[in-house]
Amino acid sequence: MKANDKIDLLLNSMNLRQKIGQMMMVGFPETFDDSLPDGIREMIVEYGVGGVVIMARNANKKEKMRKMNRALQDLAENSGSSPLFLMADQEGGVVMQVTEKATLFPGQMASGAVGSSELAYESARIMGEEGLNFGLNLFCSPVLDVNCDPDNAIIGIRSLGEDPDAVSKLGAAMVRGYEDSGAIACAKHFPGHGATKSDSHLELPVLDSNMEELEKTELAPFYKAIAARVPTIMTAHICFPAAVSDGLPATLSSEILTGLLREKMGFKGVIITDCLEMNAIKEHFGSVPGAVASVKAGADIVLLCHTLELQKAAFEAIYNAVNNGEIPESQIDQSVRRILHLKITRLHD
Repeated sequence: MKANDKIDLLLNSMNLRQKIGQMMMVGFPETFDDSLPDGIREMIVEYGVGGVVIMARNANKKEKMRKMNRALQDLAENSGSSPLFLMADQEGGVVMQVTEKATLFPGQMASGAVGSSELAYESARIMGEEGLNFGLNLFCSPVLDVNCDPDNAIIGIRSLGEDPDAVSKLGAAMVRGYEDSGAIACAKHFPGHGATKSDSHLELPVLDSNMEELEKTELAPFYKAIAARVPTIMTAHICFPAAVSDGLPATLSSEILTGLLREKMGFKGVIITDCLEMNAIKEHFGSVPGAVASVKAGADIVLLCHTLELQKAAFEAIYNAVNNGEIPESQIDQSVRRILHLKITRLHD
């Protein structure tokens, strides 16, 4: 059966709650200890979430992570759901989830200093192969933020550098490396987090960059990544009031996610929000209203990394927004179609 025929069959068999479940990516705070915690079991079995974000706090040793990820996939399969996206920040350097008795990979600034597309490719390819061996399948990397501000509080050494052309070249090489390993790459943080002094985990950054400035610097690596066929892109919780009229951070802005990323830049893959429990969203808009707003703006998957109650509430809020006409079900279908296409074509036992 062709992929599109299989997608049609699956989509037509799903009710609205099952569709919304596929648009949810959730995390859990507990450490895995031979059995899955009740909260994540409930989100998989009762809510049918389509993905789980994996943190070192859950399992930081490779055997334990492999066992946990197998348990997560088995639970989804036994519940009649599609395979899970198991997503992790695997950037190299200080941002890795498994470090004990695992390969030590260079961070992105080190790759940028070397400046070799071949070595950036190989680093990402081997990271992908090793992570797949742990049971991960979706990698939040490469970081395509151009490190414009030397005082950047959150990107810094995670960036490939301050030159847009170099970041574009090396970032595209990393996309190809992850993809050739069989892992799914996720470029981040769109449309760019490199020019900020503040950390969106803690507050809402606001930048004065206009669209011309964004095109020249921040967007250049994302154009290259899209040309390299990156399958997923993660959003940034940053406001660009000089570039958009709605005054919303990129994650909640239809001008950014639909108008810019989808329509102008031609991205056809899956858009994933950064975590909606970060203070940039939680303190200014609310994680639950933020989930609804991000879907309205064009996000395909909403990410909530920590709190079970917020995950359930976000699910119900999106469900209610579709039922009351605030979000067309046809838009939900478009997102689920993209998600299912990626799963059917890329996830294998």
